[in-house]
Amino acid sequence: MLLPRLRSVVRRMTMRQKIAFVIILAICIQSAVMVARTNRCRRLADYHDHWKGFQRMSPQEEARVEAFNGVRIVPSQANIEWHDRMARKYTYAASHPWFPVPPDPPEPR
Repeated sequence: MLLPRLRSVVRRMTMRQKIAFVIILAICIQSAVMVARTNRCRRLADYHDHWKGFQRMSPQEEARVEAFNGVRIVPSQANIEWHDRMARKYTYAASHPWFPVPPDPPEPR
């Protein structure tokens, strides 16, 4: 069984080795958290980039989307700027995952 073997290894470790083990374990866990945070921010930045591009469609593309969805989408300049700000915010947050990300302002209507 692994647990008794692990106990015997831990008992034989000096205090300095135990501290080093805990430090290495903490670095591994924090690295995983940073990778997850980076991936999440990249996905959000891609989402806002997509919507920013979606709202700058040509009239032919708008007609195709309207025919497919049955709903006319009229983007406002404020909405385009909001998605642009959110894309820049999350792109920066993805490259600096150790900084906290402030909450999003409400989307303009």
